[in-house]
Amino acid sequence: MVLGRKGKFVAVVLGAIPVVFFGAFAIGEGMAGWSHYAEVLALIALLACGWFWPRIGGAAILALGIAAMAAYPLMAHPSLSALMIVESLACLPVALSGIFFMAARH
Repeated sequence: MVLGRKGKFVAVVLGAIPVVFFGAFAIGEGMAGWSHYAEVLALIALLACGWFWPRIGGAAILALGIAAMAAYPLMAHPSLSALMIVESLACLPVALSGIFFMAARH
């Protein structure tokens, strides 16, 4: 299924969810939140890559989303509620964005 330009738009909107999520932490923590700035910039760069090269960018974004879904519970040992919040606001939209980019190829 080829979604075209609309699929790319949906992918960018989904990718913007974790950008806002991590951006809020970065702004709230000030210069101590430099790691969140790095996450935001890296995700914006991957979204731009996905816009221009949907297959390559989409595959990279999907891999990032899957890796984040697998790594977060192992690194943070969160409670179930915290796990569900972070997975749904940070990891799942990234993976779905990658899927939409790959489906929206030229």
